[in-house]
Amino acid sequence: MSGSTSPIEQSVLSLDALAAGQIARIVRVVSREPGLLVKLAGLGMVPGAVVHLQQKTPATVVSLGETTVAFDPSIAAEIYVRRVNEAT
Repeated sequence: MSGSTSPIEQSVLSLDALAAGQIARIVRVVSREPGLLVKLAGLGMVPGAVVHLQQKTPATVVSLGETTVAFDPSIAAEIYVRRVNEAT
């Protein structure tokens, strides 16, 4: 295999790269802070969850089903998603 990135990997981007109004499925959540991972998981921010990005500034706001979550934009950079409207 060559060293190029596969189309699947290319379609994964951080939540902060989405535009407000877009819908995406969480692929992975990475953080150097284990406590943050636990908090995000408790809020439903886990792989497989579908999120709707409501706003990006001054805080990132997403909705997951009936839940709305707000967090610092730096955290959005640690959440990797794939747009749900992309062809698979």
